[in-house]
Amino acid sequence: MDIHHPYADDAARLGLLFRLPTAPAGPIWVVAGAAGGSVGQAWAGTAERHTLAKLEAESAAAGRCGTVALPGTLDGLTPDQARRALDLVAARLLPGGVLVGHVRHGLSLRILAQAVRTGDHRALFAPMTSRRLVQRLTGAGLQQPKVHYVLPSLDAPMAVLPTQPEVADPHFLRELAASRHSHGLAGYGLRWCVARAGLSGCLQDTLFFWAQKPC
Repeated sequence: MDIHHPYADDAARLGLLFRLPTAPAGPIWVVAGAAGGSVGQAWAGTAERHTLAKLEAESAAAGRCGTVALPGTLDGLTPDQARRALDLVAARLLPGGVLVGHVRHGLSLRILAQAVRTGDHRALFAPMTSRRLVQRLTGAGLQQPKVHYVLPSLDAPMAVLPTQPEVADPHFLRELAASRHSHGLAGYGLRWCVARAGLSGCLQDTLFFWAQKPC
């Protein structure tokens, strides 16, 4: 399959996995938050770099783009800040423009454990879930939002998987059965219980999303 918006470090491989909506002709923007962010070498020389602070200081008439990427830009934001960020970038998209990005999965067991271990409990309050992400994208006036897990990780993509449990859970159970000897007994048992309980998405750290502005 072809891909019109390079995104991850191995964009060519991701291009074989899914097709993003076709965006109108226009600049490609990468919008970073306070922590920065990267979408890999595939954007080098083609994308304009912006920050949320810069967009907030500008008028919407200052310029518009056909595609905007949010590489971890929403991570660490409060719900109000995330809504404001999505409103800002949606306002700068041309009609038919595409928003694509990734965000930490708020129900990831690894991320939750890290929050408890480090004492940074922000991830425990209003965590970013697939449903909440869809609500925020549609709330910003975007349509047809899609949210996927990237397997095994965003840095080494081999598959993208819809977050709906009826799709994700059978897949994770099959993968777990095929890789059972790669885990210790405790690790395998934990993963099996999580998958059987319909919570297999909790084993994924990243939500990969895209949506399109109405024409």
